Amino acid sequence: MERSVLTSGNEGEEGREVQPDEIAASASSQEEAAQEDATSESAAEEDDRFRWYAVHTYSGYEKSVNKAIAFLSETHKDLAGKIARIYVPTEQVKTRRADGREMRRERALFPGYVFLWMELTPDVVKVCTDVPKVIGFVKSGDELQMFTNEEIAAIEEGKKQRQRAGAREVPFAVGDRVKIVEGLFAPFSGDVEDVSADKKRLKVTVGIFGRPIPVELSFDQVELADEED
Repeated sequence: MERSVLTSGNEGEEGREVQPDEIAASASSQEEAAQEDATSESAAEEDDRFRWYAVHTYSGYEKSVNKAIAFLSETHKDLAGKIARIYVPTEQVKTRRADGREMRRERALFPGYVFLWMELTPDVVKVCTDVPKVIGFVKSGDELQMFTNEEIAAIEEGKKQRQRAGAREVPFAVGDRVKIVEGLFAPFSGDVEDVSADKKRLKVTVGIFGRPIPVELSFDQVELADEED
């Protein structure tokens, strides 16, 4: 069985300057890709061995986890034919760097989650859980949480509506990974825990000497970080 990787957007485009005509074109091409993928995956969807599950990742590492699981599903003998789809729902947003440049980037609609259309086996759970930056599978009580096709379809429809509306201008959001560019804590990186749009300030948790340190910063003291930061 051929496995497909579903993301909403193009790899490697984060941090480019916005081109107005690109947003509509991107949305159109992504919808076409999704339709093609739905056709190619119809056989897997009819296989009652497969269900939707989700792994919980460190915020900001959804793409790297996506790539790692995709690679393992092609190369690891215990995953052969057992993961049919990998889905990271994202949206395009516009933001501004510290130098004032307007940039376009992709942001996860559900920071810290990667959805898998997979056959549930102990081997699949173990291999996926061992992927770097994966915290574990999402659970309901002691059991892995299953997601319905209708729930995934609702996520996809919401994503398409955002695409048709165009990229939104959002400076920062809870769950974003940011790099501090000014002040005492530069050049550390951390995760946004709270945003005050009116005051143009945000609370960021920074890891220093192995300890999480909460700091409050202004918008102009941080910029969106690359995944490796």
